[in-house]
Amino acid sequence: MGTLPVRAFPTHRQEVLDELVKINREFDPDLILTMNSKDTHQDHEVVHNESVRAFRGKTLLGYEIPWNQQQNIINLFVEVSEEDISTKIAMLQEYKSQVALNRPYVNQDFVRSAAVFRGFQARKPLSEAFEVITMSWDL
Repeated sequence: MGTLPVRAFPTHRQEVLDELVKINREFDPDLILTMNSKDTHQDHEVVHNESVRAFRGKTLLGYEIPWNQQQNIINLFVEVSEEDISTKIAMLQEYKSQVALNRPYVNQDFVRSAAVFRGFQARKPLSEAFEVITMSWDL
């Protein structure tokens, strides 16, 4: 997040909040994807908590990062296509620091198997799983 030092976000909590509030004002997003509430990485915990503050009244979904989670809250499944999975894999390959560290969660086999597993749970061919943190829905 900007120039904040890795693993020091707890010390810079207010700066994280300020940046997220700025993003909210500039883009006025309807849907925000953030770390889920069970992510144990200290920086991710701060981003999650400040996202809840910054994006009040918006739909806020927490995504899985199995590397940092021993528990999960999954209460939303979204069916995805083969094209979506290919796009996700390509996007993750742009995360050069994680690719260089050979993190398994950027590996195409992992991404595909997670989509198949979550699809099995959702009774769909492929699916992504999320934690619903807040939901704003105009009926």
